[in-house]
Amino acid sequence: MIIEMKKLLSVSEIINSSVKEFEGERPYLKTGNLNDDGTFVLEKYSYEDKPSRANQNVRVNDIIFARMENTKKVLGIEEATKDIIVSTGFVVLRLNRSIIDPEYLYHVINSEMFQKQKNKYCKGATQKAINNQGLSKIMIPVPDLEEQRRIAASLNKTYSLIKKRKEAIAKLDELVQSYFLHVVGPLAKGYKNWKKIKVQDVAKSERGSMRTGPFGSDLKHSEFVDEGIAVLGIDNAVKNHFTWGERRFITQEKYEKLKRYTVKPKDVIITIMGTTGRSAVIPEEIPLAITTKHLATITLNRDIALPEFLSYAIHSHPEILYQILKSNKGAIMNGLNLTVIKGLELNLPPLEEQKKFQYFYTQIQSQRESMMRSLTLIEESFQSLLQHAFKGELSFNKKTIY
Repeated sequence: MIIEMKKLLSVSEIINSSVKEFEGERPYLKTGNLNDDGTFVLEKYSYEDKPSRANQNVRVNDIIFARMENTKKVLGIEEATKDIIVSTGFVVLRLNRSIIDPEYLYHVINSEMFQKQKNKYCKGATQKAINNQGLSKIMIPVPDLEEQRRIAASLNKTYSLIKKRKEAIAKLDELVQSYFLHVVGPLAKGYKNWKKIKVQDVAKSERGSMRTGPFGSDLKHSEFVDEGIAVLGIDNAVKNHFTWGERRFITQEKYEKLKRYTVKPKDVIITIMGTTGRSAVIPEEIPLAITTKHLATITLNRDIALPEFLSYAIHSHPEILYQILKSNKGAIMNGLNLTVIKGLELNLPPLEEQKKFQYFYTQIQSQRESMMRSLTLIEESFQSLLQHAFKGELSFNKKTIY
């Protein structure tokens, strides 16, 4: 079946329903409080105190999505959310429901096909975003309504699996957080009696045990090559556990000049630029690698502090988070440096307690990685399903959607 492509704004219209004066408080959704998975947090404001961007009303069956480049942040408005105010950073679409089904369009907007078009038409010098002119150029597949509803029903089933898997992963993260706080954190028995130390006190007693990557002039982007010695950056620690992100390499010759920035198995890396304060432990099987200037690296004295404990403490210990926040007060941009990291204070738990956390964390992380692999497969299946659906290649019978 061939599905007709139509302009997005031929089946919906952009609504700019500004907020009139109201009494009491109303819930407000800003773009930063809507996650890509559709979960969100609302803030409440009176008319006098609301931010200037809190200036769009919505209705049931409207669909909103963020204008910014490289962000999905899509939400279908339901009965429970019909009275919220949304940021002017959202596009508010009101659908022609004689042509387009809300659940179907929700999945279309979430698709890679739609997002690629959106990003293509985004404009701006700093934060690129799509304007109404750009939206007028976006084309979407529009089968007949009955077909749309069948497609939406099929996609909903797979999307539900994705949400459940993400919820299970989130519960594992909550479990680790609770264990950390109660075993090696501020809620642990005897916490107040533990010795207060600075992060620099648990670094190995050798030159360069705490270091940042090479200055920008020492390692330029133009010097990266397709293979060779690996170069680690923010993307390797941004999820608070080590992952391979964008692969970057330098030649052996360049490495000889920068070998003092080499990372070692079980080093702790911390992001100090961009998304700051994220941390991860370098895996045992790491190939020869150095870091960029965006990371600080700590080689620990493992007789007194374990990498899994310190790494988790950097991004989740309440007292460390407070110190980092305090160090950023008055700064134009949030950032970390080695001096701040060296001076971070915490109560150091006994090594035996750290070992308990290390074992627990490692076991949970193994389960998490397994779930993440499964989630990736489901998401790939979902995108494949989307592509087939939009090409009219899904087969249906009365009971089952294949």
